Amino acid sequence: MKRQNTLLILLIFYIALVAISCRSAGRSASRRLMRPEARAVERQSVRSLEKNASRTLERDLERDAASKAKRLSRGLTTFRFTTRAEANRELRFGIRSGTHFTSRARPGRPLSARSAQTRYGLAHTPEVRMTARFPKGSAVKRNRVIGGARGVGEMTTAKRSESSVIKKVVPLTRAQ
Repeated sequence: MKRQNTLLILLIFYIALVAISCRSAGRSASRRLMRPEARAVERQSVRSLEKNASRTLERDLERDAASKAKRLSRGLTTFRFTTRAEANRELRFGIRSGTHFTSRARPGRPLSARSAQTRYGLAHTPEVRMTARFPKGSAVKRNRVIGGARGVGEMTTAKRSESSVIKKVVPLTRAQ
């Protein structure tokens, strides 16, 4: 009787082990079958994002070209979220016309890189925040951000500015 019970327990254990291994084998087989479909969906979503990004850039350029430049009635301090390389280039050679800035600078801790990218609809994750002080009479175009958070303003330079308008460059934190 003891021998039969032991054999019965071993048999049940063996059946459970086989059932578990078959189930995991079935899962891995289904994963292998789903990989091509998953890759296709991923490629499709990447293409869609690229199209949206290029459309957003086109809309932004059209809107900037159609906007009228106005002269500042008083000096204005703004931020620009950009890469280190671009910040260094602008510190050396000045700011090109058509460069985008925030509508105004507010006191406080800088946004994280990801938050700035989301809020201002940036194509690339910024590395630094530049603080720029534009003097009275500077020609700028004011608009709303395209591709970013709703209702967020931006300013675009209408003419080239000297590098002396850049007051500070602060590195950003990379939030995960």
